[in-house]
Amino acid sequence: MNIGVISFTAAGGELGRKLKIGLEGEGHKVRLYIQERFLNKEESEPGIHPLTEKARDWAGKRFLDSQSLIFIGAAGIAVRSIAPFIKDKYKDPAVAVIDQQGRFSISLLSGHVGGGNDLAEAAARILGAVPVITTATDIENCFAVDVFAKKNRLEITDRTAAKNISAAVLEGKKIGFFSDFPVKGQAPECFCMLDKEEDLSETSLNIYITLKENTGRRNTLYLTPKQLVLGVGCKKGTEKDVILHEIKEFLKDYNLNGRGIKMIASIDLKAKEQGMIQAAKELGVDFKTFSAEELKNVPGNFDESDFVKQVTGVGNVCQRAAVLGSCMGRLITGKQAAAGVTAAAALESFFVEF
Repeated sequence: MNIGVISFTAAGGELGRKLKIGLEGEGHKVRLYIQERFLNKEESEPGIHPLTEKARDWAGKRFLDSQSLIFIGAAGIAVRSIAPFIKDKYKDPAVAVIDQQGRFSISLLSGHVGGGNDLAEAAARILGAVPVITTATDIENCFAVDVFAKKNRLEITDRTAAKNISAAVLEGKKIGFFSDFPVKGQAPECFCMLDKEEDLSETSLNIYITLKENTGRRNTLYLTPKQLVLGVGCKKGTEKDVILHEIKEFLKDYNLNGRGIKMIASIDLKAKEQGMIQAAKELGVDFKTFSAEELKNVPGNFDESDFVKQVTGVGNVCQRAAVLGSCMGRLITGKQAAAGVTAAAALESFFVEF
């Protein structure tokens, strides 16, 4: 995690140095900002920078380049500094505040999704401070759907439904739960584990872990694993909008949720194909290519084409690329071709863990 730390006093600077060493020991990258007059002028301190701007300006920059922020000082300073930049709890960085004597470590922003609670607890552990966590599900030791989703790399498709689930858990209500994928660990007591999709009630609240598109089932939160790899091929010069349209149609035909796409994979002949590169960028996913030799060595039965083999050196690009891109996962669709674009999908090995 990329963490920015700011302090305002000599005591805060010393605390920041101790915190930096501890967090870096846990694998994080830390940049500490200290008032220039409190810097060690006799020797350089890697990763420690002079604070030459107002706290608000510093916070604005860190919201853009850091995953987490730690203020060593008054909570009021932190609140006023970050206030202009707060937008969305699913996108804002984690923010924690530590008093300059290191007594308390407070999770201030993005406690669950951003990892603010974990950040505050890590800082407390390093400094011997008391962690201060105020999120209701943590206080009540209840299941938190956003933490669960983050841990299992699941995309939350409906924020209102997620909020309703959290409220219901705090009220002691039972939540129906069904997953298309294997489940490991002990489920929380608030869950009623269901045997099949049809058991999802239309009148109570449910969680459904699936790659299927939400078709309007009421009161159900769909959580989508980001484990889907699309193998895509196209004619040279195919435009981005055409590729995106055909991907959309492909997903629709197979009832797959686009939020589950992790990567677009193809043959290295398409490595510089702008339409493919731009399509992946617009979808917010990686674009990876493989050589014909790598694709030929993928085991399995695929829809081979003599023409494709003549052009690319391998009889099938999209299915083989999907399987290889998913770390030899399971092919879950056939090959679909339209408008010069071919597509197939494979699923990387995945299980849900409590």
